[in-house]
Amino acid sequence: MDLHALVRKLRWSYTKNRPEFLALTRRLYPEFVFAYRPREIADEIPVFNFHDVTSEDFEEKIKYLHGNGYQCLDSHSLWKCLTSAQKIHPKSVVLTFDDGWLSLHTVAAPLLRKYQMNAVCFLIPGLMSQSREIPPAYPGAECLLTWEEARLDRDVIDFQSHSMWHHRVFISPKLVDFIHPGYDSYYLRFHVPVYRNQGRDTVERIAALGTPVYEYAPRLTGRLRYFDDEAVREACAAYVKENGQEAFFTNPAWRRKLRRIFDDASLHSSTEKKYESADETRESILADLRESRSMIERELPGVEVRSFCYPWFVGCDLSVTLSQKAGYTSNHWGVLSGRRTNRDGYDPFRIVRMPPDYIMRLPGKGRWTFIGVLKNMFFRNAHRFMRDAKAAAAPEDYINK
Repeated sequence: MDLHALVRKLRWSYTKNRPEFLALTRRLYPEFVFAYRPREIADEIPVFNFHDVTSEDFEEKIKYLHGNGYQCLDSHSLWKCLTSAQKIHPKSVVLTFDDGWLSLHTVAAPLLRKYQMNAVCFLIPGLMSQSREIPPAYPGAECLLTWEEARLDRDVIDFQSHSMWHHRVFISPKLVDFIHPGYDSYYLRFHVPVYRNQGRDTVERIAALGTPVYEYAPRLTGRLRYFDDEAVREACAAYVKENGQEAFFTNPAWRRKLRRIFDDASLHSSTEKKYESADETRESILADLRESRSMIERELPGVEVRSFCYPWFVGCDLSVTLSQKAGYTSNHWGVLSGRRTNRDGYDPFRIVRMPPDYIMRLPGKGRWTFIGVLKNMFFRNAHRFMRDAKAAAAPEDYINK
């Protein structure tokens, strides 16, 4: 087992789940999540965040909402409620889906029609294919719905933007890892930062084994991008290729060997460390915001894209400002300090969302206990973590192979 990969997985899991842990311990979620006998939802709009779904789990939640008289709003109705343009109807909620997984089309849309409800989906248009008959331009995109499928679901799904590529970029020359078998077991290589190859961004994120990985962050954090040295990258990848490719990583000392190649190539490199300028950062983010919006509206005629959702729930003041400039009227996040819910008069560029499990804590018949919800979340996430950790430590599961 690659302990380095396991530690990285543990660190990422902690970083990803820390906001939700703090939300629970500091009571940053709406009152109904914690209350034994909560008041009916009347002057607030809880927003729930799904990704991939299963039929049994999603129908349980949608059936609970339907049976207890809840109504689902689209993104524009939510914006109108927050800006006082529309009165908040009692028992209003919003169901959001990030990424646009295939299960949105095969599972969620049919159930939404069955129970006469609707949802919002934040798409990653740069990764999507036209149809199942056409091979995807982005390798691995089969797990996402296609444009053809999205057009069929416009009756129950409000499609909005989740950025063009859902990508990360290097932010410093600090080496944190090398691409190796099992480096990123997650779908779509989301944990592989975008790098440049002969001046072109490799948005596909198919990196050669041995590629150095530097400190990185989501693009929408507004951090200045660091451009890695292509000569150093090529030297590391060439060394791995010359020494057996995947077989090279069976040697317990592979990191030490590869680090020596990295240090030597860096020492003899004539390339100066380069960061993008603040203006380049602004232009890059603005272009992403505009392009993703434009592509969705072009592929889905009649759809008006005005809402943006931050990948990994992480953004910054700069991104908020640029989203306004790009024509968006609202931004969706995850947990935000100081804001427990969404009410009339609240900033539509700071919409907070929570895990879908808390649907079962809304007031109604059949409501789950608080402990029951937490137990369900724990066992599901523990199973997912162990699956991903096992994949991260197994060379044969390398997604770029």
